Amino acid sequence: MKQALLFSFVLIFPPLLLAAGHDSESPARVEIRKVDQGTSVKRVFSRLWARLRAYVPKPGTRQAATQRTQIAGVRGAESTASRLQPYWKGDRTEDPAYVREIETFHAAIELGDAGRLRDAAAAFDAFVTTYPNSALNPHAQFALGLVYVELGKKQRGISVLQSFTRTYPSHPLAADAREVIQQLQAS
Repeated sequence: MKQALLFSFVLIFPPLLLAAGHDSESPARVEIRKVDQGTSVKRVFSRLWARLRAYVPKPGTRQAATQRTQIAGVRGAESTASRLQPYWKGDRTEDPAYVREIETFHAAIELGDAGRLRDAAAAFDAFVTTYPNSALNPHAQFALGLVYVELGKKQRGISVLQSFTRTYPSHPLAADAREVIQQLQAS
């Protein structure tokens, strides 16, 4: 009985205190905060910039060239006079033009990381014109659109991102680009 009384006291008493302390004629206190749109844009920029970096090959990675391959249990392997070298189809780590292309792209990324957005925009624009058939071209266009938005060139950023989504509709970053376009057009 004592427990039931204590239990009902705990359940009933706090709402009664709240009701007694609240005057029905006085308006409720509401705090209105203005959310800075710039900070939300910066959060979106940071999130998408990180996603962009995740899709891009790292410069100087030569995994295929430095990995050792062991052969065990293959008939005739011990009688081979030459050392077997693995061949990785599509490995372009020894191609100087490809290495230069990767380094150019990463230099533009580093400019964006350092906050030098005007230089990054110029570097991505130069990359797109210099390497029009590059596999990194979609990434460069996406980054260029993000950089323009971050620089405050909203319409130019939207234009670049729309071009990106039209040219590469099934790219993994296309949905993100459409989301950014939608947010920018709504604001």
